[in-house]
Amino acid sequence: MQTLVDAAGKRLGYLPSVAREVTVAVTRELADLIARGDAVRVPGLGWFGRRHCTAKRGRHPTTGERLDIPAHFVPTFKPSLDLRRRVWPGMRSGRRRAGK
Repeated sequence: MQTLVDAAGKRLGYLPSVAREVTVAVTRELADLIARGDAVRVPGLGWFGRRHCTAKRGRHPTTGERLDIPAHFVPTFKPSLDLRRRVWPGMRSGRRRAGK
């Protein structure tokens, strides 16, 4: 399995240490923007963002004990049409017609 650092370094001809620095900087900035509430578009990849989940009651899966789950944010990702077509080459166009 190839890491993003290795792949980017090979493609751009960077030394592994430089590729690691660039990759870490980009991913940290991406995480900071999402944590702040900004939606981030990465061309050819998709949209990253966050979604708010309201507080709710839950159960511990093993003990069955009732738990209060506080309101929180979760990261989200929506793949671009280009990415979806690369993963699924036979995919039709992006939108479905109403009633179909």
